[in-house]
Amino acid sequence: MGYESFIPLAMNVLGTALQSGGEKQAGRDEKAAADFQAAQLRVNAGQAVAASQIDAANETRKSKLLQSRALALAAASGGGAVDPSVMKIISGLAGEGKLASLTQLYAGDERARAMNSQAAATEYEGVLKKKAYDTKARGTILSGAKSIYDTLGPAFSSGGGRTGDTSGYETSPGVMYDSSFNEGYG
Repeated sequence: MGYESFIPLAMNVLGTALQSGGEKQAGRDEKAAADFQAAQLRVNAGQAVAASQIDAANETRKSKLLQSRALALAAASGGGAVDPSVMKIISGLAGEGKLASLTQLYAGDERARAMNSQAAATEYEGVLKKKAYDTKARGTILSGAKSIYDTLGPAFSSGGGRTGDTSGYETSPGVMYDSSFNEGYG
């Protein structure tokens, strides 16, 4: 087996290593992208909660303004501020305001919960993709090893790996080893 037969072998080894390394890097990249997307979803979840808190505060403010307006209208009409019908209206406005405020908080929490669940699913998907690429890289290595064995196997199975008898071997292209040359030295 001359050195020119090692060139395809070296290219096969190098190609297998590069392809396997590329597949492992692709897996790492997929996981990094999934982790980044999950982090963005978690940030969005926090923003959804903050936005719902602002909306809830606005609902509370609107409720208090409505209660104040109702009290002012009652007083302007000559009714008393502690009149049972006025108190019932103001109490109803307060209850509606509280419900609207709590609904905003709940909606924000639900949006955040959904985003956090999506973030966890995205991270898990990244882990699975990385495992798949790692498995693919191992398969590439095994496939490359088989290809290398297919290239070298005949040389070893036909006695090419024997020591001692070197007759018939090319030492360089077109130059045969002459075993009679070493007869006086050994």
